[in-house]
Amino acid sequence: MYRKTFFFSFFIVLFPVFSLLLSCTLKNPYVRVVGSTPNEDTCYAKGVSGAYGGLLDGHLILAGGANFPQRPAADGGGKWYYEAIYATTNNICRRVSGLKDGGKTFKSDLTWQQVGVLPIPMAYGVTVSDADGIVIVGGCNAAGGLSLAFRLSHRDGTLQMEQLPSLPFALDNMAGARLGDRIYVVGGLKDGQPSASMYALDFNYGEWFECAPLPNARLQPVCVAQDGKLYVWGGYVQPTDSLGRVLGENCVVYTDGYQYDPQADNWAPVSSPMTADGHPLTLSGGAAVAWGDKEILAVGGVNRNVFLGGIQGLFPMPDYLLHEPDWYRFNPNVLVFSTVTGQWRTLTQTTLTARAGASLISIPTETSMLGETSPVALLLGGELKPGIRSTDVTLISLKEEE
Repeated sequence: MYRKTFFFSFFIVLFPVFSLLLSCTLKNPYVRVVGSTPNEDTCYAKGVSGAYGGLLDGHLILAGGANFPQRPAADGGGKWYYEAIYATTNNICRRVSGLKDGGKTFKSDLTWQQVGVLPIPMAYGVTVSDADGIVIVGGCNAAGGLSLAFRLSHRDGTLQMEQLPSLPFALDNMAGARLGDRIYVVGGLKDGQPSASMYALDFNYGEWFECAPLPNARLQPVCVAQDGKLYVWGGYVQPTDSLGRVLGENCVVYTDGYQYDPQADNWAPVSSPMTADGHPLTLSGGAAVAWGDKEILAVGGVNRNVFLGGIQGLFPMPDYLLHEPDWYRFNPNVLVFSTVTGQWRTLTQTTLTARAGASLISIPTETSMLGETSPVALLLGGELKPGIRSTDVTLISLKEEE
């Protein structure tokens, strides 16, 4: 069970701040750390990966997640999963003028309050924010994969939890998005096995049904709904034999992407993101959200070659976990895909977004009452390298030309 906790009046306070934040006329890339994830709890203070993150009534929500709070993974420490639900309690910034001067005067005051608990400790599922609240689907914990689905909403001053139809199987490390009246989940570990399947929960009928599968099974891809279609990129597979031994030659880290047409129920290839020197890169473990009306923002993810060597077992353990973050070469590109041209472009490169397992949350333009605005997103937590988490909250936006 979960406990209900009052949100008090801070829901009202945040709306003007988002309106001001989004009301600038913005053109150039702007990326900066503007705060940290919850740190009141000593375990959360170490940062979490695979958390459920969303936007509820103008407030950031961060729930669940996992880390290694006692001993580092490199020293054989165990992974812990969490059940706390946190919400921001105050303005995410005191001054927004920093968006106009390259960030020199940008200030942040991001604080959190625990407002409830999940049904069980959990991480590595799908979070979808919509006008009705935040939907959480699947995930896993130390006991294995999960099939539950539920909605968090704010009603009468409290956090409410509504049970939704459970998946017909346990599913974790998948991706998903809402498109129309359906929530889609794709890929991941289905009852513990790598899956190419996609399922949709149709709110008009209240049940899950199977859609056309991806061409290949893949874990930890990214999935975004934009311009009437679903888009999926990245992911990986690490096959094992009947004794649980990794079949290294069959391991794959994907760079390709696909577009799903819900009317035709089929997938078609789309272009892969590229590095600055023109090589395809993977978004496996990264994050992506709709960016305006016709674009998709994608950040983070592992380096294809380094990660492939890791899952193939080519690097000795625990040495593989002992390198500095730079050695793992997580993706530093802030990328945008156009659904009109079908092409990618790089906004900028920064280590601030080079994360895996982070939550990327779009701040909808409709929260601004001051007219059309440029898109804004916040990147929460994730890992800097295998086993080591970040507590950063990073703003990704555009700033005015000087």
